Amino acid sequence: MNNVKKVGAIGGAIVIAACWPLAVGQIGQTIIKDGVQKMHSPDVNVSLVKYDRGYLSSDMTSRITVTDSKLAHQFKADGLPTTFLVHSKIDHDLLSLSSTTTLPDYPDFPFMLETQTQLNGNTNFKLNIEKWNYQHKGKDAYSVSTSAGNVTGMITKLGEVNFKSTLPSVAIDFANDAKITVHDIAVEGSGKRAGSLWLGDQTLTIGSMNAVGTSMAPPKPGANSQSMEKAEPITATVKGLTYNFNSRLDKKETRFTSQHKVTIDEFSSDDFDAHDLTLGVALNNIDRASFIQLSDMFNGRSKITGRDVGRALPFIDTMFAKGFSIELTQLDGKIDDGDFTSQLKLSMPEGTEHVTRNPAQVMQLLQGNLGVTLSESLAKQYPMLQRTADELVVSEIAKQGQDGYTMKAKIEKGNLVFDEGHKIPLQALMMMGMGLLQYAH
Repeated sequence: MNNVKKVGAIGGAIVIAACWPLAVGQIGQTIIKDGVQKMHSPDVNVSLVKYDRGYLSSDMTSRITVTDSKLAHQFKADGLPTTFLVHSKIDHDLLSLSSTTTLPDYPDFPFMLETQTQLNGNTNFKLNIEKWNYQHKGKDAYSVSTSAGNVTGMITKLGEVNFKSTLPSVAIDFANDAKITVHDIAVEGSGKRAGSLWLGDQTLTIGSMNAVGTSMAPPKPGANSQSMEKAEPITATVKGLTYNFNSRLDKKETRFTSQHKVTIDEFSSDDFDAHDLTLGVALNNIDRASFIQLSDMFNGRSKITGRDVGRALPFIDTMFAKGFSIELTQLDGKIDDGDFTSQLKLSMPEGTEHVTRNPAQVMQLLQGNLGVTLSESLAKQYPMLQRTADELVVSEIAKQGQDGYTMKAKIEKGNLVFDEGHKIPLQALMMMGMGLLQYAH
C-alpha cells in the first residue's frame, strides 16, 4: 500500500511538473492582459495586439501610441513615429515569467528591455541602451550622441515604481557649431501615478554640463552698413547639479503638495562665476480635483481658445475657494566674493469665492512675506545693483548693516508692508511690472 502511495505521489509530482509551465503561462497571460488593461497614462496608450501562449514560452506583441498632442507633434517634427510595435519573448520559469522586449520595426535601435514578473504581479526590469547617435535633418538640424546606459527598477501590481538610471554622457551638436555636453547623469525615484499626478520622490544628478556657442556682437557706432558682425565664442559650465522633486497628497487625498529644489555646486561663464546656488519652489495644499482638471485641460495645448478659458473658469474658482500657497523657499547663492539670499511666500486663504468674476479681490486677500539679503561685497561688484540698494535704504525700504543690505516685508490687505511701515500697493507693482514687460517687447 505504501508503495502505491509512493508511486501515486511520484506520478502526481510528475504530472504537476509537466503541467506547471502551462499553468505559469496561463497565470502570466492573465497578469499581463490585466496589467495592459489597467495601464493608463496621459502621454501614451498601450494595447495588446497578440499573445501566443506556448508550453515553455510565449510571444507577445503590443502597440504603443503617443496620445499627448504636444509630444506627438514633437515626435513628428523629429521624424519619429507616434505609433510603434514592441515584441516580447516570454519564458515560463518555475515561479515567474522572464521576458526580453525589442522593437521589431527598428532592429538597429540599440534598445533591449529585460523583465521578470512574479506570480503576484510584481515586475523587476532592466532597460539597456547601447551607444546611440541620432541625426535630425532640416531647418534646425542637430545630432544627439549618447553613451551606453541603463534603467533598473521594480513595478508592483499596484502601480508603485522604484527605479535607478545612469547615463555616462550625452552630446548635442547644432548646425551653427553650438554644442552641449553632459556627463555623469543619474536619475532615481519611487512613487506611483495617480491619474495625471506623480506622487513620490525623484532625484536627478549631473556631474557636469558644458555649453559652447557663438554670440554675434553688434556693429560698432559709426561702422558702415556693409560691415559684418563679428562672431565671439561664449561658454558656460555647470558642475554638480542636483534636482529633487517630491509630491504627495494629504490624509484625505483631496489636497496636493509638490516641492522642487535645484542645487548647483559651481557655475562659470564669460560674464561671471557663481557657486553654492540653491533654488527651492513649493506648491502647497492645492485642491487636487480642480488642479487635475486644469492640468489635463491645458497639458500639451499649443493654442488656447476662448472656449477653453470658459471651461476652465469654474475650476479656477474652486481652486481659489479651497485656498493654497506658493513659496520661493530658497534662492541663495554666492557670486564671486559676494552672496545673496531670498524667500517669498504667497498664500490665498480658503473661502475666496468667485475670483473669476471679481479678480481684484485677490490683491486684497493675498497674504505672505518677502525677505532678501545682499552682501556688501556683492553690491560693490555691480554698481547698478549697489545704486538700487542704496536708493532702497534712503527710501527706508531696506536696511544697511555690517553684513550688507536686508529687506523684509509682509503682504497684507493689498499692500507690500515693509518693516519700517512703508507701504506699496500691490496693484501699483503689478502695473509697473506690466509696463516693464511691454517695454521689453
